[in-house]
Amino acid sequence: MKLNFTMPRHCIATTSRCWWRKEHTTHDNAPVETVHFLVHGKTAHYLHTKPIHGSQVAKWHDDDTLDITLNVKINQELKNILLSYAPNITILAPQSLVEEHKKSLQKALEQYK
Repeated sequence: MKLNFTMPRHCIATTSRCWWRKEHTTHDNAPVETVHFLVHGKTAHYLHTKPIHGSQVAKWHDDDTLDITLNVKINQELKNILLSYAPNITILAPQSLVEEHKKSLQKALEQYK
C-alpha cells in the first residue's frame, strides 16, 4: 500500500513535525513580525531549497550568503530552529530576537568553561 502525504501549509518545510499551528505554539494575540537574518555557507544553499516558512523571501548577497526574511509570529519552535543553524546564521531583526539569540549562545558557551 502506498501512502501519499502532503505537508499542511502550517508545517515547517524542513521537518515532518508541525511547528506553525498557532493554537499550540504561540499566543493568539502575538503580533506577526518580520524576522530578518543572513545565512552563510552550505546552510544558505540548504535553506534556499528548503524554506523555513511559507512567507520566506530569500535573496543572494553573494555566492555564499543568503538574506532571508520571514513574516511570522515568533515562537519557541522558530527560536530553536534558528539556534540549530547558529554557526552559520546572523539574526538582524527584530532586536528582541537578536538579544535572545545572543543570550542563548552565551549560556551555551558558559557550559564549556
